[in-house]
Amino acid sequence: MRRLICLVFFMATFAYLSGLFFVSPSPAAMEEPILFILDASGSMWGRVGDKAKIEVAKDVLTKSLAALPAGMPVGLMAYGHTRKGDCHDIEILVSPSPGSKEQIAKRTRDLIPKGKTPISDALVKAGKSVDAENPATIILISDGIETCQGDPCAVAESLIASGAKLKVFVVGFDVAKGDAVQLQCIAEKGGGRFFNASDADSLAKALTAINKHVVEKAALPEAEKQPEPAPAAPDKPVVNTGEKKTTKVRIKGPGGILLKAASWVRTPPRSWTVIDAESGEEVGKGTGNSIRIKPGLYQIVWRQNEHESGPTSLTDVIPVESGKTSEAPLDTGIRITAPKEVKPPYYWRLLNASGEPIAHFRGDEAFMAQLVPAGKYALIWRQTEHGAGDAPLGEVEIETGKLTETILDTGFTVNLPKWLDLPYAYALKDKDGKEYRFREIGVLPFAPGEYSLIWRQTEHGHSPVDLGKMVIKEHEYAVAPINSGIAFTPFGEKPPYRFIFRSLDTGMKYIISDSFGPMPLPPGKYAVDMHERQHGSTPMTIVEEIELEPDTLLELEM
Repeated sequence: MRRLICLVFFMATFAYLSGLFFVSPSPAAMEEPILFILDASGSMWGRVGDKAKIEVAKDVLTKSLAALPAGMPVGLMAYGHTRKGDCHDIEILVSPSPGSKEQIAKRTRDLIPKGKTPISDALVKAGKSVDAENPATIILISDGIETCQGDPCAVAESLIASGAKLKVFVVGFDVAKGDAVQLQCIAEKGGGRFFNASDADSLAKALTAINKHVVEKAALPEAEKQPEPAPAAPDKPVVNTGEKKTTKVRIKGPGGILLKAASWVRTPPRSWTVIDAESGEEVGKGTGNSIRIKPGLYQIVWRQNEHESGPTSLTDVIPVESGKTSEAPLDTGIRITAPKEVKPPYYWRLLNASGEPIAHFRGDEAFMAQLVPAGKYALIWRQTEHGAGDAPLGEVEIETGKLTETILDTGFTVNLPKWLDLPYAYALKDKDGKEYRFREIGVLPFAPGEYSLIWRQTEHGHSPVDLGKMVIKEHEYAVAPINSGIAFTPFGEKPPYRFIFRSLDTGMKYIISDSFGPMPLPPGKYAVDMHERQHGSTPMTIVEEIELEPDTLLELEM
């Protein structure tokens, strides 16, 4: 009996401890993956209210992701985000996996709409990216229909017919009349549901409903009845006058674009060009404030003047209908201001994520308000053509419908002591070892961070000198530490072959050739060697130890 009691006690204890240490598979491991497909074609720069559709979609999608379970396997695909006119511009930015929400949010923020709408091929690629043997969900967010001659409805049907255990949901975001029919068909043939969203709130509600359906198996809201496509107008009959036959054919005539410029925009520009929003094809050019053009979706390439600015592709999409005039808002831009000590630059540029310049201004234009595309870009500053390289000034975000004010209140100042001439070159070296070279002195904008100041007084006569760390803080101009050095009072008709300054603190060696100096050096203790001739002599120590103090030129007299 005692053995039986002990056995029961042992088994109960084991069961209790097993509950503590042996955990059943997490629910996330059993959850079906979700792959979001985000339309990043050129048409997504169209506005919903006072914001671009892409800006609204990014914000809503990011918030929707945050509400999903932490271990939910989620992925992101985009199309039309790299280049105009390319039907193969489709990319899985993040493969469906647990813990990917932050990565998706980052990749979403970086998307800049550009090109076509290849929904068919995107669905094919999406179908291949998920495990056909297990349930999966595809959520397509698009503001329009296929523009690459595919049949996405048939593709969705074939995915289901192949036996893949997936569902395709479609959210039409501010779609044009009639376009909802194709998008609804994709969802129906893909075993999902179509949602029509006209603004941020309805887009958020649609994504929330789909996510809850996938994660919690909640019932979907009742489907809204979608409008039927308008019947085609009947052909005009042939009119028989008895002698002649006259056939009247109704054609779509041109529409118009009227520029609607904000108060800070200078008009007229040098020129402005109208391009197709997805293909980038040029379809018209103007110099006034309006143009007549065939129906379609367009963007504007703006050129403020001939020499001090380049052509800038604006992001706003202008829908043009036959017989109607559409207003083109010119109200998205940037204005850069700087301390009066900062001279107008050779140029400043905005670079996209691929490092390509998308806006370029120089001279007096640099400090004027300029039209630029919406999005996030790297701001690059080049003070002079030859005396300075491209200096990074950090990231700027240009919002649709706003003039972004950017103040260049961060950088460094180079003040030369009276005993030092202009250098051949100097560089700021960042923590990754990348060097930014300059010859220009004065007040120079630059990105905050910690840098090493590398100084080269002459091209061949002075070796590079590390003058120490320079910390550039936000909203401050740091003073470059160029305040100490060593020189010789000239002796003899010509200087020796070289002087060698050996730092007793760091072990570094600094050399000047055929010169009595001065040699800019960081404060510290040095030994000094002299090499009389290049050939036939060896270096000899002429100073065993000498201390160079800050803010001092130490002049050695032989």
